[in-house]
Amino acid sequence: METLHIVSLLVAAVLFFWVVGAYNRIVEMRNAIGRAYQQVHAHLERRHALVGDMVTALRPVLHNEHGTLDAVLAASAQAQAAAAAVRPRPGAAEPVAQLLLAEQMLAGSLVRLRALIDLNREPVADAQVGPLADELASIDDKMVFARQLFNAAVQGYNEAVHQFPTRMIAPLFRFAPAGRL
Repeated sequence: METLHIVSLLVAAVLFFWVVGAYNRIVEMRNAIGRAYQQVHAHLERRHALVGDMVTALRPVLHNEHGTLDAVLAASAQAQAAAAAVRPRPGAAEPVAQLLLAEQMLAGSLVRLRALIDLNREPVADAQVGPLADELASIDDKMVFARQLFNAAVQGYNEAVHQFPTRMIAPLFRFAPAGRL
């Protein structure tokens, strides 16, 4: 009887330490998502500032295209709001999906803006938009890398949440799959 009691305590201790270790591993991975999102968020903020500066510089030159310029600003504002909603919980799938959708809408608006810039090269050149466009392209390149890091962190976390045996404790601690950008 005493041996059975000792074995039961050992099994309970091993199980307890495994649960603590698995919990800490998943929390560490969730925190990695947050750190990766901070990089994405910094680039998003800079990108939105550049979009605003570019639209301000283009307004006097493209005075017939206020609708397009306003659409770019509206898409940028929507993307900023979505990015702010993700910041407190970067591992939550729904806000990340909304950010992805808002960023796609902004990208479409920027394509139309770049087409306008190409159609009106001479007046736009006088507006000093070239450096802003170059910096915006540079930020876009940095965003690709930051998103890759974010998505890698999300993938590692999602795999940990779905793998056996941690899959058994994930619902107990409300670890849900994270969304990708």
